[in-house]
Amino acid sequence: MAKTIRTSDTRVTKICPAENAVRRVPGKQVAAALGAEAVEGAPIPHGSPIALLAIREEIHRRLRSRGGRPSLDKTLRRQKIPITDEEWAKLQRLAARLGSQRMKVTPGQLASLLLHRSLEQLDESELASAVRTTSTQ
Repeated sequence: MAKTIRTSDTRVTKICPAENAVRRVPGKQVAAALGAEAVEGAPIPHGSPIALLAIREEIHRRLRSRGGRPSLDKTLRRQKIPITDEEWAKLQRLAARLGSQRMKVTPGQLASLLLHRSLEQLDESELASAVRTTSTQ
């Protein structure tokens, strides 16, 4: 029958092996041994499920409830932006897909996030250069 050994020492000592049991093999060495070749990845299309999941995660991270309807964090202005009926319908469909039981996403919140992401990608200096080029022609 096994007997429990009790010690009076409360310190826990770390056990360190004298030498590494498993040698690390570099990825390049494994690739060379298997005859692997580097493959360029295809760009992920904007409407892909992964892109939509990233948008959903960002919306859920930025939505804050202050007692009423949840709003996007750090948004202070409410502007009217003209869009077509088709664009609004698409925003409604996407917002319904991106929402969850925990948090409902409105078409306006989705539009705000998409506009924010588009403006982050816009290089103002390139745009100004393009405008100057076309105005001089």
